[in-house]
Amino acid sequence: MTVFELISLGFYNLKLINVIENFITEVFQSEVIILPQTQVPSDYKNIYRGQYDGFKLLRWSSNLKRLESSILVGLADVDAYVLGLNFIFGIADPKSRVALVFLERLKEAEGLQGVKFITRVKKEVLHEVGHVLGLRHCSNKKCVMVFSNSIYDTDFKEFKYCGSCYGFLIHSGFSVNPKYSLGEVIS
Repeated sequence: MTVFELISLGFYNLKLINVIENFITEVFQSEVIILPQTQVPSDYKNIYRGQYDGFKLLRWSSNLKRLESSILVGLADVDAYVLGLNFIFGIADPKSRVALVFLERLKEAEGLQGVKFITRVKKEVLHEVGHVLGLRHCSNKKCVMVFSNSIYDTDFKEFKYCGSCYGFLIHSGFSVNPKYSLGEVIS
């Protein structure tokens, strides 16, 4: 069984942490350990862009893991980018088994409490964890693994894996609740 570690970076919203903890537990039928809230290092912020360097945060956060074999999921209340992209909703590294979701561009008028915001966070968590587990971007526009160029893409896709992506995870030995598959599993 895969163990997840969940950490809040730069904010602490107990409702959101509990929702994502329960979501990860339900989807991956796994144990989730909640780590203490940690502040995002301000020296990783590009002062000219007003955004944080996603790659630097990814490398830094890999040191926050307590269990070597776990998957760390970080919820960071910042806006981030990588070279070549204006912004990113998340980033993942299969080698270090770390997935980060950047909340700033997922927010809406209701802030950190709205249903749409929580749905967006769930989608990005599944997307980034999918990368940690070996999935690449998918061409199925409804699959959670499709690349989001904008928040509209994120809103359009489901928080489910298509049959091909779901099948890859199952055949790779991961436990994923069938409720989070869009349809027929393709081997």
